[in-house]
Amino acid sequence: MRFDLNRAVAVGLAFFLVSLAVLGLWIYLYGRPELSQHQVSLAFVTDPTPAERERTVAILGERLREPADPKWRAQIVPQMDGTLLLKYFKSGGAVDLAEAIIPRGVCEFRLLDVDKGRLEQAQQHGPPEGYEIISYLEAYYDYDRGTNEIIREERPTLVQKEPALRPKSFKNVSFWTKGIAKYTHVKFELEPDDSARLAEICEKHPGRPIAVIVDGFVRFGMQIRGPVKDGVVEAQGLLHISETRDLVNVLRTGPLPHALKIKKKLSRLLNDR
Repeated sequence: MRFDLNRAVAVGLAFFLVSLAVLGLWIYLYGRPELSQHQVSLAFVTDPTPAERERTVAILGERLREPADPKWRAQIVPQMDGTLLLKYFKSGGAVDLAEAIIPRGVCEFRLLDVDKGRLEQAQQHGPPEGYEIISYLEAYYDYDRGTNEIIREERPTLVQKEPALRPKSFKNVSFWTKGIAKYTHVKFELEPDDSARLAEICEKHPGRPIAVIVDGFVRFGMQIRGPVKDGVVEAQGLLHISETRDLVNVLRTGPLPHALKIKKKLSRLLNDR
């Protein structure tokens, strides 16, 4: 029997094309990420003025630029009933875009007491005058397998009641990770007046740790050594990169005039099998 080279090549090519088609079909049906469409109704906790409503929409639009993929056209649409409608697509992942952009974002710097003995005494007998106990909220590098949400831990922390500084805005806020453990570092660039105020606090309380409090929770702790130069200070705290990125995004855009809450969610899979 004579070997037919042309026929062998044709059979081999046909087999390759069929295999490629089967592989492509398998990837399309089973290997592609789960794409879902979301509509989230957001309601104001208190009634805003028209100017405050307009400002809120503008800030949310700024916050959408960082975590949202532009090709999915995530957007905020004001509704006739006074609510705001967040519309977006998501491909896989556990982070909820609505949860990432609606934090109020009110930031305070307060003096922090790290003495465990004084904290235990404050828990038993009440905090000393001028101090209060609030929660230090930390996020870790894992998700809850049941709820698919980032694992967070709250622990009591003793801080001064009155803010040492309450910035209305920052020149910039940025973050990066460092080391094998990927600890997140956050850099705050303060406005001149805030920088001068913080320099006074540090001169009056040299080496004293400072808590960065956002919406009532301690999110970072920092110890400023030496003078505040050019309004730049750095903090280290959160362990979860996604959580840090979202918080930095909120602080960079400034606080919302009024708090928002999620009123209703509608979601559907676009490639449901």
